Amino acid sequence: TSHPQDFDRKLVDTMASHDNICKYIHLPIQSGSDRILKLMNRTYTHAHYMSIVDLIRNAMPDAALSTDIIVGFCSETLPDHEMTKSVMREVEYEGAYTFNYSPRPNTRAWNTLPDDVPLEEKTRRLQEIIAIQNESSARRNLAEIGREHTILVEGRSKKDATEWKGRTDTNKMVIFPRLDAEVGEHRRVRINRSNSATLFGELIDLDRESLHFQPDHHGLDRGEILYDLSPLVISSIEIEEHSGITQPAAMQLPVLN
Repeated sequence: TSHPQDFDRKLVDTMASHDNICKYIHLPIQSGSDRILKLMNRTYTHAHYMSIVDLIRNAMPDAALSTDIIVGFCSETLPDHEMTKSVMREVEYEGAYTFNYSPRPNTRAWNTLPDDVPLEEKTRRLQEIIAIQNESSARRNLAEIGREHTILVEGRSKKDATEWKGRTDTNKMVIFPRLDAEVGEHRRVRINRSNSATLFGELIDLDRESLHFQPDHHGLDRGEILYDLSPLVISSIEIEEHSGITQPAAMQLPVLN
């Protein structure tokens, strides 16, 4: 996560010039309204934030951006809310962590600002934000169909032991037939379908000889699952809807014995 006030050209140029740095940036905006940003003590403006987005897009056109949004902050009006919706449509984030505002002790808002936006209205605005993000995610993932990516293989997919999952260097989750892939490898995958949260593809760098599975020294076929699921949790662009709120999904990665 990068605070917009700390993001500069040197960081962008460093990311763009090194292949071993993922082209994924979590850049919280919180609100598209300068008035609300000032009340939040965010120390940047909408214009400054968008200048950072432009800097990133110019240096890394395929970079993925995600963000944080808080709706219904103290005194937020409908025009303030519309400004946030406008930013989301303009940037077209890959993912967003979105929440209703709720007061937190020992913050500036807790001590000085009334929580004056009704919960029902906060939730209505939140649903609008979620709908925009779901549309953006689906549209950006649809554009991936036909493209090829080098992915890092993470392990078995949640739904099918014959399918494995991995990530692109923009942190997109890809599901593909396992075949000869192993955890920890970098493999080439062509995307053939998508939804708003996940890409689906096929391996295009197969070792044909290894597809004729031979028993290993344990007497097991290479195609069998040889790992246990371990509670190693990572952050993901994947989203789940819980009580109407878009939240990050906890993902468990397999670890080889």
